[in-house]
Amino acid sequence: MGNGLSYWKCNTCGTTATYQGLCRDCTTYDSERNIIEPTSRIRINKDGTQHVKNTQRPIMPFGERDGFRKQKKLTKKQTKAMEEHISKFRPTKDGEVALLGESDDEEE
Repeated sequence: MGNGLSYWKCNTCGTTATYQGLCRDCTTYDSERNIIEPTSRIRINKDGTQHVKNTQRPIMPFGERDGFRKQKKLTKKQTKAMEEHISKFRPTKDGEVALLGESDDEEE
């Protein structure tokens, strides 16, 4: 619920309580204490205004998400396997594997 006490108020009689549920003064019962007409309480703030639940969560900027999980670092075997897989798609240069982004005109 939050920090501190929650306050609940009956709309018909105006009594406040620190617990949710039916208002015992306004709810009508029969002779066997079965509920005939229930009157529920509403949640209020400390100043007496009706509590409005905030349904939107704030969007956190990327730099402030430090408390969340980060991606796991690849193991050495996984890194080696990935490099071997990527090297299959690189163009070859006289039997040597060229890095991506390198051009044949480097000698100029």
